[in-house]
Amino acid sequence: MIRKNNGLTFVLAGAVGLLVGLLLTDRFGSQPTFAQKTGNQSNVMIVPVGGLYFKTPDGRVVAKMAANQDGGNISIFNAAGQTAAWVGAVSDGGYLTINNNQGKRIAGLWAIPTGGSFGIANNEARSVAGIYVSQDGGRLIINNNEGKMGMDLTADKDSGNINIYNKEKDIMWSAP
Repeated sequence: MIRKNNGLTFVLAGAVGLLVGLLLTDRFGSQPTFAQKTGNQSNVMIVPVGGLYFKTPDGRVVAKMAANQDGGNISIFNAAGQTAAWVGAVSDGGYLTINNNQGKRIAGLWAIPTGGSFGIANNEARSVAGIYVSQDGGRLIINNNEGKMGMDLTADKDSGNINIYNKEKDIMWSAP
């Protein structure tokens, strides 16, 4: 019996759409935009230590904007008050992470020193797949539901490599 997980499908579709949008923006977009020094403008809001909270008229917190040494970040909260998503700046660029309704991180898109990284996890926050950029190419890792590696595909300037692992993480099959 096939069970549909519409929430995960929505998250994955959104993440893929964001990734495609970022790639197209990089290819066809204009010059980067940087924050402007604002001087004494009346529309400036200083983010206080501990963050700036956004609430509904009935007092429910729905978002928080904060700042740290790397820049700004925004947390989005669900109706239960749990963090559902983060967007922010880190030393290598930016990140987006998405939590399930239990507050566990199940998807993320990050900037890393060699480029970009995308990962998804099961509802217990165990990694089940990841796409990474390495120094010479790309890497796709697929894990079992316990987070143990099942397949590792890599490509570099010379060729590609596929490894398939058993439960003990011994290579069962490899190519080339």
